[in-house]
Amino acid sequence: MQIQKFHGSNTKEIMQQITEALGPDAIIITSRTLRNNQLEIVAGLLVEETETATQNEGEKISAETSRPQFSSTADLIRERVENLAAVKPSPRTIASFDDQETDTTPGKADTPVNDFPLSKDIKSILEDMSPKRDEPKHDPNSLIDQARIFRELDQMRKVLQTQNDLIVWRDTVHKDPVKGESWELLCRAGFSPLFARKMVEKIPPQFNFEQAQDWIRTVLIKNIPSVEKGRDLVNTGGVFALVGPTGVGKTTTTAKIAARCVMKYGKESVGLVTTDSFRIGAQDQLRIYGKLLGVQVYTAQTLDELRTLRQTLQRKHLVIIDTVGMAQRDERIDKQTTMLKETDASRILLLNAAAQSETLDDVARHYKVGGLVGSIISKLDEAIRLGGVLDVAIRNKLPIHYLATGQQVPEDIYACNSNVLVKRALGSKASSVFDVTDQERGWIGALSHKTTVA
Repeated sequence: MQIQKFHGSNTKEIMQQITEALGPDAIIITSRTLRNNQLEIVAGLLVEETETATQNEGEKISAETSRPQFSSTADLIRERVENLAAVKPSPRTIASFDDQETDTTPGKADTPVNDFPLSKDIKSILEDMSPKRDEPKHDPNSLIDQARIFRELDQMRKVLQTQNDLIVWRDTVHKDPVKGESWELLCRAGFSPLFARKMVEKIPPQFNFEQAQDWIRTVLIKNIPSVEKGRDLVNTGGVFALVGPTGVGKTTTTAKIAARCVMKYGKESVGLVTTDSFRIGAQDQLRIYGKLLGVQVYTAQTLDELRTLRQTLQRKHLVIIDTVGMAQRDERIDKQTTMLKETDASRILLLNAAAQSETLDDVARHYKVGGLVGSIISKLDEAIRLGGVLDVAIRNKLPIHYLATGQQVPEDIYACNSNVLVKRALGSKASSVFDVTDQERGWIGALSHKTTVA
């Protein structure tokens, strides 16, 4: 393998040097930044063993040259055998031959010449002289070795690709610090590195940091899937089931929405149903809220019971079903989803703003399999960073109906306001313990494009 070092002020310049010196098949081995802010890239080119190839070629030519001589000799012997077989022997010839035999068995002189053992020996010699084609041998061990080599090559390719991405991203940030600062701003707010990178790449190149911030705010406000004014649950009405993991605030949020509906349309307009028979006191909690609002609370634990209640409450403007909390990987989610679909209930997912971004993404991916018509962001009062929950809502296209900010019923619930969410998200500050170094930012930035998006 031919290996060389290349130096330059940027990646483009060095890549041009590598192409001119080693050609387009060169591969990048390592890269680093020198003290003088110069980049150093070590590249190599795989070179075939010419001596072995020459030797093999010589052997091939020698073998091909010798084959005509070998073949002509075989043809000569074959021709003579055929001539001998074609000649009909005379009785005299047979008699003289028999006179030389020591065995005088009667009838021996009647043996045909064509069956004489000598002809068989010559035929066997001809077969031995004929070139034989080697059949390929399939060694299981060699197949295993090939698979291992392919895996190692694939791993090497991924490492080289990662290093190249790191160089390109570092070069981009070096040339355009505004994009680097903007990317860091979004990551500090809680947005995923992939989301931040995709947005930063679209910032107009002539913008300074202040202009870039304004551009980011505008883009985020436009992309947050907030429900239009007058299109929330209370105004549209229907049958809705609040779903999500345990502890996200489904029961409290159910009471808050019911209270808003009672204040606007009266207590006869609301129907409350609970399917939570697992959590101790869950039904009692909703019944207390229902008593305060003057709304009856029904219980349904089976599909038949839920169907019956669906018919009973069909004249209600709004029916809210408080479901049992289930972790996103719980196998019972499928059964719950089927039960709600059978009764034409639309599912609303509650997203805990204080949860980890990875957890929120996992929750959204699993719950949206059964179909979701929207979301409600809860526990905004407990969250330090809002970027994670906004990232999940944007990427999964989950319309946000309400924002829940506390435990008080009915005060702590508001219609979704994108301006408020973006202002809080970009203005949030986490503890310095979770800050990353410049080198770590480079790693994250280079690797961000490999993140899998749901």
